Amino acid sequence: MITIQYVFLHFLLWAIVAIFSLKISSQKSSRKYWSIACVPIIAFTIEEGFRWGRHIDWCAYYYQYQYMVDGLETTHEPFFRFIWGIFASLNMPYPIVIAFCSFLLVYSLFYFFKPYKNLIYILLPFLIVWVAPKAINLIRWYMGLSFLLIAFRCYLDKRKLVSLVFSLFSFFTHYAMLPLILLFLLITVFKRRICKPWIIIFVSLGLIFFFSSSFMSRFAPILENLSNIERFSGYAMNAEGWLTGEGQNAAIEKKSTVIYILTSLPFYLYILYGSGKKTREEIVFYNLAIIDLVLRSISSGLELLGRYTASLDPFLIFIAANAVYSLRNSLPRSLLKGSVLIIINISIFIQVCRFCAPMGRQEYMHYVWNQQIVPSKIYDLYMSD
Repeated sequence: MITIQYVFLHFLLWAIVAIFSLKISSQKSSRKYWSIACVPIIAFTIEEGFRWGRHIDWCAYYYQYQYMVDGLETTHEPFFRFIWGIFASLNMPYPIVIAFCSFLLVYSLFYFFKPYKNLIYILLPFLIVWVAPKAINLIRWYMGLSFLLIAFRCYLDKRKLVSLVFSLFSFFTHYAMLPLILLFLLITVFKRRICKPWIIIFVSLGLIFFFSSSFMSRFAPILENLSNIERFSGYAMNAEGWLTGEGQNAAIEKKSTVIYILTSLPFYLYILYGSGKKTREEIVFYNLAIIDLVLRSISSGLELLGRYTASLDPFLIFIAANAVYSLRNSLPRSLLKGSVLIIINISIFIQVCRFCAPMGRQEYMHYVWNQQIVPSKIYDLYMSD
């Protein structure tokens, strides 16, 4: 019953996002954008926010939050402590805090891509199933990223002061947002595409074949120099593991070269067929997408680098949605374009199936209204798997 519930609710969430995204795109104007968007936003907040014991981060932060409720200090970033501290001072249940984080994430996605009403019906259903599985195990990271997406949208809309405020929120939620903040600022300087799609594809293939994760060990001294700062001491103690994927922090399995190339094929098609439009903002998104693709080519098995590639994924998915939209509306439609469209649609379908697929144990698929298993027991199950 737990498994059926899990699969059904995930599929229902995707269906709600797809239906209401289509409704948004079918509107002649954006006046009703938020009144329509509130339905999938609420659905996401409930389904993802009211999970119980799903992934290690959920279990770990459960006890961190209890420390806050008990009035104890934690070493997290100040704005993260401030936000969670408000919930703790009100003695709110932990799932309410997680629901807030889920709401913040889905709101930031709808907010950031609001100007692209015509793409929403393709973009959001794909983006939700792509981002959500990563976000549930990187709670604080995606909380910081949510603030950053809001900040970046304000920056692109010339609302610089609001952008600065939300950038600070992002940084003081997770200090590791700083490289992304700097990247987003830097990338807007470029008025043209950094590189043509086919060049990036060759670079990506070269990196997949020849890059060695041992190269990342050269950056270990940077993390080790932060060992005196309490907030970074845990990362510094195993800098080699975080950067090279070796040791106890090798949480991401390294793919074989053949598998890596095959799974990268849809990304190459996104870049080739989704980069046609050349508005200033879309050039920014394209440049971020190709950076994501390059980093993705060397991130297999590297957790820290993998987090940054995941943070740039919304821009790659935007390019994918652009590719689907362009291919569907291009006339005359050649056999090649038709085949590419089928492959891209298959890649989207596979991601939807992965999103809805049951997890390895029933204990991982509970919601707050099911049996509330002690988080430490679920944590031990994750560590033993």
